[in-house]
Amino acid sequence: MTNTRFLFSPSSLLSSSSPLIIGDDTIKHVMAPMVAASDYPFRKLVRSYNNNETPILGYTQMLHAKNLINDPHFRKTHFDFRSPMDLPLLESQKKCLQGWINNDNDEEDSSIITKNHQGEGGPLIVQLAGNDPSMVVDAAHIVLEQHANSNNKEGDDEVISGIDLNLGCPQGIARKGNYGAFLFEEDEDLVYTILQQLRLSLPSSIKVSAKIRLPLHDDHENDDNRILRERITKLITKSGIDFLTIHGRTLKENKVAVGACRHDSIQTAVKIAHDIQSDFPIIANGGIETYTCIEQVLQQTSASAIMSSEALLETPNLFSPTSLQNQNKRQQFRFAKDYLQLCYQYPPLPGVLGDSFNIIRGHLFKFLHRYIKHHPDLRTRLAKQTNTLQDAKDLIQELEQRIIHHDADDHHQFGSPSSSWYRRHWNAKNMQNYENNRRRRREGTTTTKEEQLVSTKMTLKKKKQQIQDRIQTLRQQKLARMED
Repeated sequence: MTNTRFLFSPSSLLSSSSPLIIGDDTIKHVMAPMVAASDYPFRKLVRSYNNNETPILGYTQMLHAKNLINDPHFRKTHFDFRSPMDLPLLESQKKCLQGWINNDNDEEDSSIITKNHQGEGGPLIVQLAGNDPSMVVDAAHIVLEQHANSNNKEGDDEVISGIDLNLGCPQGIARKGNYGAFLFEEDEDLVYTILQQLRLSLPSSIKVSAKIRLPLHDDHENDDNRILRERITKLITKSGIDFLTIHGRTLKENKVAVGACRHDSIQTAVKIAHDIQSDFPIIANGGIETYTCIEQVLQQTSASAIMSSEALLETPNLFSPTSLQNQNKRQQFRFAKDYLQLCYQYPPLPGVLGDSFNIIRGHLFKFLHRYIKHHPDLRTRLAKQTNTLQDAKDLIQELEQRIIHHDADDHHQFGSPSSSWYRRHWNAKNMQNYENNRRRRREGTTTTKEEQLVSTKMTLKKKKQQIQDRIQTLRQQKLARMED
């Protein structure tokens, strides 16, 4: 979410990378696993904008191994690695569809999805979280069995190509559950055991991978990567994983404390991995905002592929060379409409939010962030009164009419990077820091020490709004449970 730290001149960049091969596909672009956001229709949306470029690798949201094994309801509400239409709709999904008016013959309202991309699929990694080796292995087998029993037509949908262990989650809930980045910091040997047992128990056609962050106790400012070197060495030689994703931040660099993504450390990690196994693939994660960023980070780090998370939620065509450097209203409203059309065809499972429309609502807020924040009545309406796809469609139409007919087409207000959801917590100094980095990156120069240490801070107003949004989400979850 903040500026990227570039410490290398073009002449020092690595010249080649090891390809990430999934099935028959060479992967360059990866959708990150995001809780309540990596839903089936969103993954199809991202792939629909790919313009027949290299295949995109998708991830499910993180799934708790213990819950997959012990809770049939959890499986029913979270297993979206196949088309939701393969199974009877849940009440929450049916509610989303109430009153939908499908105007397929209306050219203005017709979606690119319905025209060209209904059969889009691709490789999929299911991400698991857990700290018990046998439980994680059992959960992986349940996933593969459930997918094998689905009714998908071969080649027409996503294909589970691997199981990933979450070793990167920095949230407090991960600390409480002893998984994610905290598990790696607290019990390294257990991590290697889990991954080793996964690799030994799964067929060779199923990849085993891990997603990690930079070690907490390395001296990153002085380029001391001792712990990172030890971990990568053991992950490759002891665990036997097939590839690795590295987020260029530590577990403490989370939410409003996010600092610059250290792509230089990812570059070091790639070199370490290649010293051990010359063709070992590394996916770089963090600090990706535009397609240009993707190309630059691939070149600098020599990573095999790029994984995007938050920026992808706002601009789902990020992986396409035709994506815009700066947003415009036509593009953002198109995203929202296309996503609704996909949700009509494949209503998202309720997942951790307990209600299918809560998943949809979250995506709409991100697509339309820079516009809806200037219309508090519509923002409140989306947050509290919009509960079906048709309601959302009507709201989007009203917002679009206001933007087109009543609001000035002010680039500073709507089109500038500073107004995006991706940069919602950035202050003026962070913004200047980012632009300085972009300039230096083009020139091959480095950032100043002061700029490297700048961290983001939320204003009191933004903190209050965040708390209010969280309270509203909790209320919606409680109502959903009562309705069930």
